[in-house]
Amino acid sequence: MSSTYWSISIPEEYKPAPEPCNLIELITRMSPIKLGFVGLSARGWAATTLAQPLFEEPLSSKYILTAVSTTNPTSANASAEKYNKVVSGIAKPYHGFTEQTANDPNMLLYQAKKNLFIEWPAGSLLADKKGARTLVGFQTRQAAYVRKVKEILEPGALGRILATFLTDTHQITFGGQFANKDGTVLSVNTRNVLTEHGAGLFWVIDGEKGTIKIRADGMKGQSFMRAQPELWLNGEKVDVVTDREAERCARHWNKFAEGAEGEYTTMEDAVQAKKVVDAIFKSSNEGRRVDL
Repeated sequence: MSSTYWSISIPEEYKPAPEPCNLIELITRMSPIKLGFVGLSARGWAATTLAQPLFEEPLSSKYILTAVSTTNPTSANASAEKYNKVVSGIAKPYHGFTEQTANDPNMLLYQAKKNLFIEWPAGSLLADKKGARTLVGFQTRQAAYVRKVKEILEPGALGRILATFLTDTHQITFGGQFANKDGTVLSVNTRNVLTEHGAGLFWVIDGEKGTIKIRADGMKGQSFMRAQPELWLNGEKVDVVTDREAERCARHWNKFAEGAEGEYTTMEDAVQAKKVVDAIFKSSNEGRRVDL
């Protein structure tokens, strides 16, 4: 899947408040967030999963698509034609290198302090310098089962976390073992081969006071990002609602629009993840424990 990112432009003007209001109240009074979408074709995963929720309430009143960019003029025009039927002819087509989009005075991106959604993050230096907000495409954070795990962990139901391990399938194999400053051992094992009767997602979180177990039968192409697993707390099954990947994307977009920090992934989170990956490689190459 090709790299995809968006420019998010939040207008300055909004209806004046008669009294001080919080960030969520302020954003609801602002004009819709303008989106310039690089890599959005008329078909494919991004079109059906990432972008589709933006054209449905409650997101359609919070976001508006103003530009699309693809690799060639044919696909760019096809994409603009498709989405202009939804957004009343506002999206402008671009193609080729992203400089064409960035050079448009209406699409100034980061130099104009635009906020940014990016699927494959590289760093946060420019975002920090310009004071822009960032949104990274890790929408599984909004999966129903992940939210349920967070709901259980936050009040301390498991006490101090001692260890956690996760086994899953994915098209690209990666993984490793390391320890953090708290002494919580994390073991991740992913593989790109799934036998007919093989296990799919299996995730265990052990704490001083109890254990969470999450399991989903193996299905090709599911992985933790699309899984609908069952969840147990100390041996008792916990009800978890079933949600589609597009619903998770919708919640992700909505949390960003609401300014709900901690509910959506940022460049800072991506940098921390990169540090973990670097530590895994360093530990493997040097044969020693790496503290983060």
